[in-house]
Amino acid sequence: ELSPDGKWLAVVEAEALRVVDLSSGEEAFSLPRPSVRALAFSPRGTYLLTWEKLSEGVAENLRLWRTADGAFVCGWAQKLLGEKWQWPALRWAADESFFARALPRPSPTRPAPASPQVHCFDGAAPSQTVAQRLRVPGVSNFAIAPAGSPPLVATFVPEGKGAPATVRLWRHGDYGEGRFLASKTFFKAGAGRRRGPRPTSAPALLVRTHVDVDTGGKSYDGASGLMHMDASGDASVMRLPKEGPIHDVQWAPKLARAPPPPSQSLLRGVAPSLQAPDSSEFLALFGFSPPRACLFSGGKGHKVLHDFGDDARNTVCWAPHGRSSLPRTSRSFILAGFGNLGGELSFWDRKTLRCLSTVDAHMTVAFEWSPDSRAFLTAVLWPRLRVENGVKLWSPSG
Repeated sequence: ELSPDGKWLAVVEAEALRVVDLSSGEEAFSLPRPSVRALAFSPRGTYLLTWEKLSEGVAENLRLWRTADGAFVCGWAQKLLGEKWQWPALRWAADESFFARALPRPSPTRPAPASPQVHCFDGAAPSQTVAQRLRVPGVSNFAIAPAGSPPLVATFVPEGKGAPATVRLWRHGDYGEGRFLASKTFFKAGAGRRRGPRPTSAPALLVRTHVDVDTGGKSYDGASGLMHMDASGDASVMRLPKEGPIHDVQWAPKLARAPPPPSQSLLRGVAPSLQAPDSSEFLALFGFSPPRACLFSGGKGHKVLHDFGDDARNTVCWAPHGRSSLPRTSRSFILAGFGNLGGELSFWDRKTLRCLSTVDAHMTVAFEWSPDSRAFLTAVLWPRLRVENGVKLWSPSG
């Protein structure tokens, strides 16, 4: 796991958890914790979150460590890791001023009870002490906006017992009863995954919804939808150009200065300096096989800015920053077919909307951009797959 700024690398080995300072190549610390199953850095890399299976007699298995020296900060008991989209269990504000955790955490076999809460903690001095509580009956998911002071917090309550699903936006710190900024109710939403709020000064939210049963009888996998909502409460269910499930949707990140590549890493060179307006667009993959990929504007009307056509793709991933080989105000992104698809991976330039290269990344289990956006990593990992295990670094040029 790489920290967002590219300074730290955390690796779980056979005997220990090691964290390396990539700027010097020196080991920052090593802990005898080979059973760690999940890792996540805080936005500025100050802290490292780990999860292990809960053992009898152990008070906590979800632990927060100080990255600089490996000091244990605080921990909680969490029996289940949960679905992939539920990690990390702690969600931070971009400036690390606070972080939050949903209690209790729901699961597919254990829906959220009647009175769950979102607990907010002080990011400057992390501890188990709850600084603020956001009480939302039935909440199953939440998200923190990546910008704003104070940032917005979005909550999702799935439909149940005849009641519609509810999405609400809150100003952090103002969690009194009925103090939400905006609220929207709708049906056909048994589960909701947030994509946002977007990284702009005019916050908006994408909610990807899913129900297990498609009442129209068009899919055995249920039905999904996509809703757009802004802080004023203006919300709409998007009518997409092709019918079928939502496979992936991602806001384009704000263009910003990329972190310099660590001198001892494989990613050498001088990072570009980018200054550009905030993002207000997103990419979506949707529709029955083969899915369609479209770039949408993030404002009212959700205009299709570009149609990439239909292909065997189910994954979109934006580079966090621009790249020196692209124009100074450009981004790159990938469109790929992972999972049960063939593994075709294409790199695209947002400014020209041109495909830069296409490679074969079959059997990919894990993937991510390098923090400086110069390389894309794909991995085939045990125990998900027991053959062709390994890691590859791809240049957007192929």
